[in-house]
Amino acid sequence: MRGLYYLGAVVLLALWVGARPATAQSYTVCPPNQNECVVEWASETGEPIMNALTLTVANDANRPAGRVYKLKRGGFYYITEHLSNSGFNLRLIGQTAEEGAAAGENICGQSGNEDCGPAIIQRFRRDDGTVDPRMIESSGDGNGGLELRHLWLMGQDNTGVTANYEPITINSKNSRFIFDYVIFDRNDWHHLGFKAEGNDIIITNCLFRNLVGPSQIWEGRAIRLEAGADTVIFENNSFFNLTSFPFQSEAAPVEYFLFNHNTLVNFGRNFNAGGLWKRAYVTNNLMINPFWQGESQQQYTDRYNSWVGAGNDPDYFTQCCEHIGIFGIQPLPARYGLESDRRIVLANNNWWLDPAVAQIHQELGVRSQPLVSDTTARWFALRDGMVMQNNTNLPVQLANAPTVASVYQQMQTFISQWINNQPTPWALVVWDPGRDPDPTFNIWPVPEDFSYTHSQLQTAGTDGLPLGDLNWFPEAKQNYLANRNAYIQAIEDIAGGAPEQPVGQQVVEGEKGVIENGEIYRPQGFTSFFFEGSGRVRWVFNAPQDGEYILRVQTNLGNETERGQHIRIDGVGLRNSNTYGEFFFCSTASSNAECKFKLQPNTWEWVEIRQSDLVAGSLELTAGEHTLEIAPSWGWQWFSSVEIKLAATGETVAMLTPADAVELVAARLQCEDAEAFCPSGFQAALLQAGGSVTWTIEVPEGVRSGLARIFYQAETGASGTLIVDGQEVATLSFPPATGTSASEAQSPRFSIQSGAKTVELGSGTHTIGIASASGGLIVDYVIVLYYYGVVATERNTLPEGYALEQNYPNPFQRATTIRYTLPQPGKVRLVVYDLLGREVARLVDREVPAGAHAVRFEPTGLASGLYFYRLETPEGALVRTMTLMK
Repeated sequence: MRGLYYLGAVVLLALWVGARPATAQSYTVCPPNQNECVVEWASETGEPIMNALTLTVANDANRPAGRVYKLKRGGFYYITEHLSNSGFNLRLIGQTAEEGAAAGENICGQSGNEDCGPAIIQRFRRDDGTVDPRMIESSGDGNGGLELRHLWLMGQDNTGVTANYEPITINSKNSRFIFDYVIFDRNDWHHLGFKAEGNDIIITNCLFRNLVGPSQIWEGRAIRLEAGADTVIFENNSFFNLTSFPFQSEAAPVEYFLFNHNTLVNFGRNFNAGGLWKRAYVTNNLMINPFWQGESQQQYTDRYNSWVGAGNDPDYFTQCCEHIGIFGIQPLPARYGLESDRRIVLANNNWWLDPAVAQIHQELGVRSQPLVSDTTARWFALRDGMVMQNNTNLPVQLANAPTVASVYQQMQTFISQWINNQPTPWALVVWDPGRDPDPTFNIWPVPEDFSYTHSQLQTAGTDGLPLGDLNWFPEAKQNYLANRNAYIQAIEDIAGGAPEQPVGQQVVEGEKGVIENGEIYRPQGFTSFFFEGSGRVRWVFNAPQDGEYILRVQTNLGNETERGQHIRIDGVGLRNSNTYGEFFFCSTASSNAECKFKLQPNTWEWVEIRQSDLVAGSLELTAGEHTLEIAPSWGWQWFSSVEIKLAATGETVAMLTPADAVELVAARLQCEDAEAFCPSGFQAALLQAGGSVTWTIEVPEGVRSGLARIFYQAETGASGTLIVDGQEVATLSFPPATGTSASEAQSPRFSIQSGAKTVELGSGTHTIGIASASGGLIVDYVIVLYYYGVVATERNTLPEGYALEQNYPNPFQRATTIRYTLPQPGKVRLVVYDLLGREVARLVDREVPAGAHAVRFEPTGLASGLYFYRLETPEGALVRTMTLMK
């Protein structure tokens, strides 16, 4: 730990430890004609200057585009007010040990020649006792990024309190974020919270330490994404003592996710909250004591009751759903892409639960978890683009880690307090041997050493290198960095490389097209929607005048006691509690002191939100157009309409129903008639005989072809055509489809025909439409995928000559035909599976001659839904999906 600091002359640390830092509002004036600005942190007497960093950034009015704020090695950058970058990229780069020594300032310890460690950023309480919950807040579209290197971010404030949801709040979208050699230390939830989409997030060589909370099993995470991301990369990081999961992205998928060569010690829940992976590669990691909380008997019982309550076979639960698993996969909502385009690799990881922790689970009656659940294992078994291989479960001892009896005792106490519903605070699972208890002190060098001598694991990577964070193996890391591109390409090739990805897509709602010889279909009666862990609803409304407004939100908590959800006006969140990062709802069963709106369980009620109820956000609106958004944070809550009233008069200025939403995605929809069709957005286009619906679309640059995914209903089936720019480009078949949700029909890949010539779509404005000669067709919505190429490609694990065709018709009701081709005779098995991987029909299991073959499948006793059919031969296998509609 730091003992003495030398600032020109020798200054004892005791000069400022225990005293409040200098309050003079001093800051560094940065040169406008060079990128680097070295930020001073101490006064002439050696005392830290409060808000020196905040004020330096805020007053840097003439910063060049490449501005770098250089933080001194060993500096204490204390803040009472958070840093803000809106519309510019903020780069905070700490000096390395070598840079600090070269400047003559990296001199610490009794000898005067010890490394002082990274610059620290820490929040201090204000004079009135309050604390800014933020450390950094970023905003922008393409220009609101962060680059943080060689820093120590202290989650706890100067009094040791860690009650701050996400000190680094990212409102930016389409921006770039780099975190390299950053220590994320001591916070109760997560340091990094991303609110918007399209970002690139690269995290390398970082430490995530003691991220623990005393009041929930869900506290203590590394990162949370609320709208997915374009790219997320974790490489060569170490994590230890997380109460919950390292990674959370439930609301939307990450387009490309790489989690490679990381070491994780003691994380309490599953690896990922949310399994909407598109291209995900989780490889070469070392996981020790994953899911150390285990699953309680109550959680298991709740999952079982939910399974049975949904009409599933109770006897099959133990075969499909016995465990949650450490790593999970979820079905991809249609709006996020094609299942066939997903690539997921879970390979060459070692996960190990210390027998001492397993014994705690056994004694307390909680359930230890395998690497994957049976359901996730079947995803890997049935999907050609999903590969799970070479994962091991070997014991390993780290050189110095929180795998000791004192930590295990903290785990045992926490689990016992949780499952027995004891009052909070619960035990904290913390390990930091040798650290001074003063909350403003860190410890340097850090005590953890996650190196190991297990010979098998030292060469177990896909690259032949040690599993886990290679910072603990410097020579191996040099090898990795020198050959990184080839090593990553080899990982991606495990699942066959990247699929032909659409370059863009556009979703058009049926009711928003131009309808001819038809009408808008609307379900009758009360409508509502339910958020689990993802989704959002957004309305646009007009405020008639400047002033204060009231929101009345119609909601139903079901059996939940407490929930926190995001309610945003013009992108700014409304909060009614300083404890939580969202708007807090609670039922009459809650004993929480923050509970201000006590709702009856399983009852629809109106929650009235006034300005006086808020601790953040505002209901003071200007005249004109505004947006209102509700999105899940804790999730699992029903919503319906929102009423907006003028506070001064009580006049209702807008009644926003679910059907009025301009966006409603990833939510479970409920109509009053539980058996009726409940379309997306509670509206659709109903076409009569000869009817059509047409939309205007914007095609990106370079696109040559498209594919239409049409979500529809047709009680007796329907026929139709796809029309682009007035030209018929495809014939469409809509098999009979009924029920509460839409079925999918896909067009062939299309372009524009000009005589005998095929020409590319071309960028710009086009029209696309669906015409139905038969009528009786409800068009819910259409997803138009755009491609650079004219011809689609399909990955095939079998040699040339083998083929498994799409069943026809599809979707189907009574029977369908599956065709396949063999170039040579051999043993063939053709099997149908349900979505959980259960075999429901074996159509072929015998020697089959070479040539083309057809098998008729007549389902008996099967429910409507998605099914896989798999062709197995001695040379390999092929899998397709089909949809049964009854």
